[in-house]
Amino acid sequence: MLVGPIQLGPDDPATALTLLPEDEVSPHQGAAFFVELPIEIQALARQGTDQAWLTVEAMVGDIKRAIELDDRTLGGLLPQPLRRGTIRVLERPPGATDVGLGITYVAGYKESWGAP
Repeated sequence: MLVGPIQLGPDDPATALTLLPEDEVSPHQGAAFFVELPIEIQALARQGTDQAWLTVEAMVGDIKRAIELDDRTLGGLLPQPLRRGTIRVLERPPGATDVGLGITYVAGYKESWGAP
């Protein structure tokens, strides 16, 4: 389950990235577990800054270039490349001063029974 909206504190920089792993899913089980681990990367910007949404969009572009253009197996750590999931606008509770987008990537890997 996704955590509620992340807010920047008064001493934080005007922009930030957060990585939030979600619950893993094991849809296929047999001799081994085939696990899918969604990880949401959130790009945040303080609303009071000029063009906060443009800053967030640029940050999402940087995330995509960093993850999608090089080695999506994380240096061979994953047996298959990361898959991209959804992009969502982050929830803004009343009085929130930050805006942001979250982009989800799914890491798939295999675990043997009793051998994590």
